[in-house]
Amino acid sequence: MNLPRFQYYNVGVDSLQDSKPRLYRFRNDSNETYIVEVFELEHSIYAFKFYLKKHKDCKDKYSKGIAQYSVEERKKASKAKRMLPSGASNFFKVLNTVLEIAITQYLLTNTKASFFFMGAAKDSEKTPEKTNPDNTVENTIRYRNYWLYCKRHLSWRKFEYMEMNSSSILLLRNNDNKDQLSLEVAQNYITKTIIPALNES
Repeated sequence: MNLPRFQYYNVGVDSLQDSKPRLYRFRNDSNETYIVEVFELEHSIYAFKFYLKKHKDCKDKYSKGIAQYSVEERKKASKAKRMLPSGASNFFKVLNTVLEIAITQYLLTNTKASFFFMGAAKDSEKTPEKTNPDNTVENTIRYRNYWLYCKRHLSWRKFEYMEMNSSSILLLRNNDNKDQLSLEVAQNYITKTIIPALNES
């Protein structure tokens, strides 16, 4: 896929985490580093999480805005005569880079690979009305953005979109794996295994 993206690097496995995700790193146009974590799950499912390296120690690092800059950061950039990337261009290039990793590093080596995303909630979305007993949040902005992005760039003939907007979860089930990963198997695995694991992380 010939989409504008950032150059990424495979930096190995995070042995400090029990799930030992594979890590990738790239820099945006403002020289900020992003970290992509890829978790290999059962049934050839690969779950993707990503965040800015500067947010690494933040509890809510996955829900931090992709292209949000504070007034102080913008002032520093202005004094240094350095341009910060615009929200839209930065957002799509980050997603393009994650998609490139998914396709070139996983789908091309495992033709049955399925992809899992969860749209992390912003603080303003974590209301009692939208938050579920399992701590997932209903229909987040990031979930809707992921859904629209994947719909545009990933073939419906190759993947079936298993949507759980009540939990802001999107599973792109590979149609070459539908015999092993049925809708019932996928839903049970997400609710009984993946979500509890996410709550522990």
